[in-house]
Amino acid sequence: MVMVYDERLLAHPGRPLIGVDVDGALNALAPDEPDDYVTHTILGYLIRTRRDLVELLCPLTDAAEEGRCDLFWATMWEAAAPRELSPAIGGIGATWPYLEFTRPTDTSSLGQRREFQERMRILEGDGVYFKSSYVGDLAAATRRPVVWIDDECGDADIAYFNAREDISTSVRCVRTDPRNGLSEADVESVVRIL
Repeated sequence: MVMVYDERLLAHPGRPLIGVDVDGALNALAPDEPDDYVTHTILGYLIRTRRDLVELLCPLTDAAEEGRCDLFWATMWEAAAPRELSPAIGGIGATWPYLEFTRPTDTSSLGQRREFQERMRILEGDGVYFKSSYVGDLAAATRRPVVWIDDECGDADIAYFNAREDISTSVRCVRTDPRNGLSEADVESVVRIL
């Protein structure tokens, strides 16, 4: 299947793309200090975000406004992230494009279902998170450096990116603690890369 990307992901060659996950990154799954988080119910899901999330993300949103990077959603929430989540978190990400993770739906063809299952099977055996193939495809298609903020990415994913001959730029992972989500240290590590 050939992926079609939002033109904003293709617009600025050389400028890093910063992909932001929701669950385990912006949505803390079991925070140590629950009073430091705001709880929302969005599309029937309980979402816990840091009270200072807007301030926490300022270095990244500022960098994007200055033209040093472009932000995008790298979440299974896909179109629901800018449409449903963004209003609850101070408008963050309302205009960000999102990466599509092609997965079977009620209207998917048998071929689409099989392709998805094959991708999952191949990657699972090596301990690579299934999103990695999509993030890698994005890096290969755009030839832009990618920094991926997610609680699921790790060393196996980096090895996967490094082994792909079609990726001509860097792909880096910033792994968040899923309990508490994105931290100041995580944001600082992304800013250092820019």
